[in-house]
Amino acid sequence: MNVFNRLVLIVVALLMLAIPVFLLLMGFQVIPADQVASYFDYRAALRSLDDVSLSGLARIRLWMGIGGIVLAVLAFLLFLRELVPRIRRARSAIIEDEPGKEVKIEVRALRALVEKAARETGVVSADASLSSNGNRCGILCRIEIPDSADFSELASRARDNVRKVLEEQKVPVDEIEVRVEGATS
Repeated sequence: MNVFNRLVLIVVALLMLAIPVFLLLMGFQVIPADQVASYFDYRAALRSLDDVSLSGLARIRLWMGIGGIVLAVLAFLLFLRELVPRIRRARSAIIEDEPGKEVKIEVRALRALVEKAARETGVVSADASLSSNGNRCGILCRIEIPDSADFSELASRARDNVRKVLEEQKVPVDEIEVRVEGATS
């Protein structure tokens, strides 16, 4: 998403959050209607909000409140979605970027290479995920190892073998993390 789209989404999310809260405050008479009328000229809407009373229209007022709260929560979630940074997943690793000699490895191939390199060390199963950091990629390899094996020694061997295999293929690696997820008997 480009900057303009993000800016528009943030403005819309803030408006979706601010307007229902403002209307709820006016509806429950926390903000007096006369004070709002001095700043904004929408007296017809204010008169309709002033006419809402607890005696006859309590259900309508309740549903308006619930609808406003739901809208405010939705707007807040949209706003938080833009604020929380996303993890950038690598689509391909660039091996060589010289014009006319570009070499890229797709994520599936790189993932298979990492999993195979980890299994070569005696790991029962391996599952790799990749993230990109500029031209370099970070690798997280989750492994299962036999019960009889030394956890730290086998994880260290798996990490070293993955690094060696990727360096042989000239894949720029930023960080390799190996997590032991479980043991099998």
